[in-house]
Amino acid sequence: MSAELEQAQARWTAADLHTYAYTRTVWNFAGEFVTRVDVENDVVVRVRDEQTGAPLGTDYAFTIDHLFAQLHTAVTQAQANAQSCLLLTVTYDVSLGFPTLIDTADLTEGLQDAFGTQRLSGLDPRSP
Repeated sequence: MSAELEQAQARWTAADLHTYAYTRTVWNFAGEFVTRVDVENDVVVRVRDEQTGAPLGTDYAFTIDHLFAQLHTAVTQAQANAQSCLLLTVTYDVSLGFPTLIDTADLTEGLQDAFGTQRLSGLDPRSP
């Protein structure tokens, strides 16, 4: 997992994208949520509901770099904890390296609802 993560992140870094937009679909115990995330100069500046166009807060929207940091943290913590029951599956874009699918489940006792899937699609590089 670590080698694939490193290779994907290297492709993303080489793409040198700092201003872009993408669609993020999240499935978890609460349902399905589809948002459009706008990033300018490595900062999330806008998030809107993909279906209604309504503006949403940026608290739970991430840059691609932030998602890579979260993935590194998850892998490191799972490797460091012998009791960890973290299941993590990630698919990356072949050319740009960004995560296109992040599927997580933490089966550690007491965390049976700690699961979710994120799909990133429609990446649109933009000029600053």
